[in-house]
Parts: sequence; C-alpha cells; structure tokens
Amino acid sequence: AVLPLATVTVREARQFSLPYVFEVISPQLTVTLQAESQAEMAMWIEVIQNATASSLGVAVRTTRLNSNSLVGTPWGQIRQTAGNECCSDCGAQNPSWASINLGAVVCLACAGVHRQMGVHISKVRSLELDTKEWSVPLIRLMATLGNSALNDIWLASLKESPLLGASATSSQREAHILRKYDGREFLSNDAAPQPPAMHVAALFDDVALLAASLAHRLDVDMAAPSEASSDISECRWTAEAASSHAGRTPLHIAAASGSETSLELLLQNL
Repeated sequence: AVLPLATVTVREARQFSLPYVFEVISPQLTVTLQAESQAEMAMWIEVIQNATASSLGVAVRTTRLNSNSLVGTPWGQIRQTAGNECCSDCGAQNPSWASINLGAVVCLACAGVHRQMGVHISKVRSLELDTKEWSVPLIRLMATLGNSALNDIWLASLKESPLLGASATSSQREAHILRKYDGREFLSNDAAPQPPAMHVAALFDDVALLAASLAHRLDVDMAAPSEASSDISECRWTAEAASSHAGRTPLHIAAASGSETSLELLLQNL
C-alpha cells in the first residue's frame, strides 16, 4: 500500500514483546515494522517524521550526531571529505543521504527531488539506514570525490551563490536540482573533457576526471584509441597506453588496471 506522507505518523510500538518494533500509522492502515537495532529504529522514525514534516512544509529536524556514534559507519567515513559536511545542493548541515552514481552527499529535502528525477539520473541511498548497501568500494568512491570537487564540475558556470540555501522552498529546490543534473545547465563547456579523457581517468584512477567526463556525457562504451593523444590536456594517453588498451572501454581499462574507485563509479553509471 502507498501511504501519503502528509497523513502519516510514526511511533515506537512498545506493546510488542519483540525488540525494535515501530508503527507507521495512517488513516487507511497501520504498518508494523521491526528494525535490526535501537539505533536503526530511531533513525527510521526520524526519517519518516522528517519526510512527513517536509511534505507539510514544516522545517525538518536533524539529530546532532557525535563523532563516536559515526565511527565505522559509511557516514562517519564519507563526511570527512571536503564539502560533505553540507548538502551538495542547498548547503544544509549534516546531510545524511547520497546520490551514489553522482557521488554527491545531500540532505533529506534534496534527496526527495533526486528520487523524483529517476535512477537514470540519480540513485539515492541513505547514509544512515541503507548500511548493507554500502560496500567498501562505494564508501571509498564517495570519500574520494566529495561535494566540493563535484560542485566544481556541476556548478562551474555559476559565478555567484551556487547553492540554494537550506531555507529554499520546495519549488525552488526542485527547479535548481533539475536544472543542475537533468538539464546540466551549470556545466562549463570550456572545461568539458575531450576523448580519450574517460580512458585516461580509468587508466590512472582519476575519479575527478571521470566524474567530469560522465557529467559532460562522454560515451562510456567508447573504444579506446589506438594512437597516442595529440591533445595536450590528455597527454597521459601515451603510445604505450594506446598499445596496451586500444579498443577497450573505460570499464575494461579500469578493471585491467586495478583502478577500483573509477571502476565503482563506472559500474554505478551503467
């Protein structure tokens, strides 16, 4: 069943003998769920409460997480990278969601817009709740990129006030995020990587270059050239590289070269 968020409440179900049980209550029905731990239950309750508040236009609350509670968690590792302490789109503090194919860390409100765009543009995961989906390569990818580096790509043509602001309305948030990722309106054509940039990125595990190549829609299935690049900006594609990898896709090159972080980013964008 689909429950409208505006009509939903959530609470711990203390009447059950089982641990970590909570209820999602709507006028239509009540759904009883069980988490795997007290912390996971608390996070689910807060996420649902925040989503309901957001749908009603009420400011959402965020838990002030301490460093000890984050140790060993995906968020604890990813938040240390430059820019990840704030939402990539609106600048809100302590974002706890991520777009794993873009590499961006976002807040709950912006994550909702990312979901609306569809998984062909943005694959959204919770840094706090979807813990089983956070593999070591994926955590390494998110910790390597960082919101600061990503916005240097996605907002390169914006000179002033590149972020929305945490107080942005739902319509402002949606318009900005759609323009940024779907329309790709804020990319800089002057900084667009040229072939064989994606092959170079895969060969040298240059994740920032790979992210820029993906943002500018370079072909992930393009076969590597058989000659050294004459483009001075891609002088790393040498005759030796061409001889070893001619005809290969970036994914093949990343796998053959042991470029694990670039391989993960490519896999997330297939």
